[in-house]
Amino acid sequence: HRIIYVNQAFSQLTGYSYEELIGQPVEMLRSPHPDSATLLVLDAALQKQQPCTVVLRNQRKDGTLYWNELTASPIFDAQQVCTGFIGIQTDVSARVEAQAMVAQQLRYAEALANCSSVLLSSSSSPHAYQQTLTQALEIMRHAVQADRITFYHYLEPHKEMQDRVLSMQLLAH
Repeated sequence: HRIIYVNQAFSQLTGYSYEELIGQPVEMLRSPHPDSATLLVLDAALQKQQPCTVVLRNQRKDGTLYWNELTASPIFDAQQVCTGFIGIQTDVSARVEAQAMVAQQLRYAEALANCSSVLLSSSSSPHAYQQTLTQALEIMRHAVQADRITFYHYLEPHKEMQDRVLSMQLLAH
């Protein structure tokens, strides 16, 4: 499918001028690594000449990526022959990034809850506690998608809580 018309807002979103876009294949806007499952949904709808809404990651002229909600609908003539498609795009980058942040926060909260549960279930022996702590740190490592997590524990119970908290670090690399 080739581009036959764009408005000024589309040019501003993509960074391409009207002249640069007209006649070009719509694929020129795709990111270097598109989501093939989403493209299959879109292609199937276009083949069936049905409307479809998908969220795609596209690439601007300057190479920056953005998330775009595309609603594509067929255009039919008086004889009900499909003569083309209209695509309406909305930049949803902020929404997608916010959803990703919420999902990450949820993973962290679940990991912390799991860690708390594991730590609370530990016995009082130092060896069992060490194993439990290792298990809890592994849960956190997976949650933050880190190569390692290092936990520094200072055995200075006489210090004020604020000083003990300041002397602990959680490192994720």
